[in-house]
Amino acid sequence: LVFCSVVLMVVDTAVISCLVVATAVISCLVVVATTVFFFLIVVAMVASSDSSSSSKVVLLTK
Repeated sequence: LVFCSVVLMVVDTAVISCLVVATAVISCLVVVATTVFFFLIVVAMVASSDSSSSSKVVLLTK
């Protein structure tokens, strides 16, 4: 009986630690994905503004 309870405790702690690690990994992935997403949006905005400003400069120089 004691051995069974010890095994159950070990299994419980292992499952809990696995869940904690999984949640940490998932949250890290979400943070990385959102960061990359916002970075791409910013890059696209900067590129579009750069292209529009350069075209304006070209129009002005013409």
